[in-house]
Amino acid sequence: MPLDRWDQAELASLRGFLVLAGIRWHDAEECAQEAVCRLLESSVDLRDTPARTSWLRTTAIRIAIDRNRHERIESRKLPLLAPHTDSAQDRDVDLELDLLQLLRTLTPTQRRVIALHYLADWPTAQISEELGLSPVAVRVALSRARRKLRSSR
Repeated sequence: MPLDRWDQAELASLRGFLVLAGIRWHDAEECAQEAVCRLLESSVDLRDTPARTSWLRTTAIRIAIDRNRHERIESRKLPLLAPHTDSAQDRDVDLELDLLQLLRTLTPTQRRVIALHYLADWPTAQISEELGLSPVAVRVALSRARRKLRSSR
């Protein structure tokens, strides 16, 4: 299956899955793309969607774990007392941590619904099928999550 015909919804779903697993958005993007590349190079049967999805999720999670392990090893090599500068990267990390703290105030269902709706860009009907909820329950979860996030600002 050529890369230009890759199902974008499945790739978005994989990124959303990785974000829900606690992987940072930009890392999830890279891990998802690397997993797809490995899939295209492998002998996995591309027609069997459930097996393909499972293979992709497992591979992407393993890639993320491996990257995390390498980052920890590399961070140990850095000097412990490096000079601190208030850079844009530091502000991005602070913003990311604030966002994670806000998301932790939501219930697991609300987090899943928010991630699939905003990060994977899924419509509520698709979210309800994936999570086994009614479309009304998905809309209610979205509404309550938005309200909770607005009030937490």
